[in-house]
Amino acid sequence: MTQVATVAVGLFGLGMLGAGGLWYVRGRVYSKTVAGVVRIIRGADRVPYVPSLDRAAVERRASALADAVTRLREGSQRQVVVAGMLLTVAHGLTVVALWLSFAAVGQAVPPGILLAVIPVAVVTAVVPAPGVFGGVDIALVGLLTAGTAAIAPVASAAVFVYRTATSGPALLVGGPVLLAMGAFGWFTASSDDAE
Repeated sequence: MTQVATVAVGLFGLGMLGAGGLWYVRGRVYSKTVAGVVRIIRGADRVPYVPSLDRAAVERRASALADAVTRLREGSQRQVVVAGMLLTVAHGLTVVALWLSFAAVGQAVPPGILLAVIPVAVVTAVVPAPGVFGGVDIALVGLLTAGTAAIAPVASAAVFVYRTATSGPALLVGGPVLLAMGAFGWFTASSDDAE
């Protein structure tokens, strides 16, 4: 428990330093990110129903995200408090979902450990892992195995139940909806949108 808390605090501190460093070089990060996304999208042009975007469209979307972050930073105190409360509720619900997943596989886990492990595992999504899909899930299994009495197969089963319960319904409903939207041409820009 103490080791997990120490690792969590250390990674949080590194994350804050990283965020400060990214803010300092945000212009270069922005241009490199846009260039990388354009390369990925050009590679995805071979997949049916994936819209083809040019660099200007990617820059427009990225600047919209940057504008949203700026608006949040410049928001009123009430808006910032509401956003913080919503993030707290979301984190609490995530902890409850993972705790119930452990209960489903027959392993008791203190919620305090889950409070510390989940943010650390989510931070790993920022770190690129070559050839690895699901880096957050791998980090969750590793941290939960290290910080609890659960062995790796039990922690893996709990994370699988958690992901299936939280992401499964969205994929089952969202996948066919996205396919239908692509089939009806909803992803192609109309002449009104291009102006």
